[in-house]
This record gives sequence, structure tokens and C-alpha cells, in this order.
Amino acid sequence: MNIKILCFMILFVSLTKADEDAEPLLDMDDMIEVFETYTSNCEPKPKKEHIKEMLLKKRNPQRETKCLRLCLMKQFEMINESGIEIVIENVVEFSHNHTQIKAKELKEIAEICAENVKNLTDNCEFAHLYDQCLVEELEKRGLKFPEIKE
Repeated sequence: MNIKILCFMILFVSLTKADEDAEPLLDMDDMIEVFETYTSNCEPKPKKEHIKEMLLKKRNPQRETKCLRLCLMKQFEMINESGIEIVIENVVEFSHNHTQIKAKELKEIAEICAENVKNLTDNCEFAHLYDQCLVEELEKRGLKFPEIKE
């Protein structure tokens, strides 16, 4: 499997129907190792603790974690180079190919979240809050991200 696709799935759209009895699906150390391959050009340079915070979807992470999210979103073409505009078509296209969610619903979610962050000028905060919104909107629809065992 393409590493970029695996990362993307974990970041945004590797969703399953909510199941409280499900065992953790992913190993934290393995996921950190995968993401480290994409952090060499990120500024500030993230540490493992920042990748871990991102993977655990911490609601109030360190600034470096927020900037890591921005860096990855740019690499995956989910956000433009300015860092303050979501590329809705890319979010929808990729997500539709890797989830059970319909393209129309994905576009709605992506647009809701883009609207929520449109007035932010801090690129790192913008990326972090956009991701938080995606998670909340997807979970409202009964979907969740895979658990990661530590």
C-alpha cells in the first residue's frame, strides 16, 4: 500500500462505524514511523511527541503539533500553499475513494469546516481547527477514526 495513502487515511478518513468493543487497530510506534517520513520539510521540525499528539487527536495540542498538521495538509494537497484555504475538491475526491461516505455528504462536511475556520489568519491554528471540525462532523454521522494503541 502506498505510504501516502495510508497516512491520508489515518489523518482524515480511515473511518469505521462506531463500535465500543473494537480492539485498537493501529500501533502508535508504527504510525509515528510512517509519519516521520513526511516531516523532514516541516517547520518547526516536529518531534515524536508532536506526531503522537496529532495521531491521538488531542484537542489542545502544542503549537508544533498544529504546525505539523498544516505541513502534512499542504503535502497532501488538502490546503493551498498559503495555508489558509482548504482545497475542497481534493478533500472530497480522496475521501470518497477511501470511505463509505457519499461525495455529496463529504463536500458538505468539508464546506462546513472550511466556513468555520475561514477568518483565521494563523496557518497552524487554521489547519488544527479544520481537522478538529472534520473529526466532529464525521463522528456526528456515526463514524470514527481507528483507535491507536500506545
